[in-house]
Amino acid sequence: MRKKFFLIFILVAAYAIAIAQGKKWSDLTPEEKAEKLTNRMKNDYNLSDEQASKVKQLNLERFTKIAAAKRKYTIDQKKEYQQERKMINQQFNQGLKSVLTDEQYQKHLQKIEERKKNAMSKKQPKDGNKLPPHPALMEMEEEIAD
Repeated sequence: MRKKFFLIFILVAAYAIAIAQGKKWSDLTPEEKAEKLTNRMKNDYNLSDEQASKVKQLNLERFTKIAAAKRKYTIDQKKEYQQERKMINQQFNQGLKSVLTDEQYQKHLQKIEERKKNAMSKKQPKDGNKLPPHPALMEMEEEIAD
């Protein structure tokens, strides 16, 4: 009985590990990224099949251009890469605006804002991680307040 339980445990653990080792976003090809993002957008924005097809093409163009820009610029050219990526995303959003309804596009903009807020909150230290203020700064603040 113990051997059966142990064998089942090993199989379940191996299955969980195999699932957890899915590809990271950065490891996906532009085609895979376009497919995944289009499926997510189709569900989030209730896209029709026609809209989904057009959005998939826009996503594929965007991810292909971004991959080319990554190869084009070196680490020292981060600013240039960011500018090109911004331009690519602006082109994508213009194309997306022509495909989506006003309501769908507003949902898209809301999602972007949510992602920005989440990214910003991850960058800021939690209250428990903040260092206490330096005593000299506290004295200066007290002098200013007086």
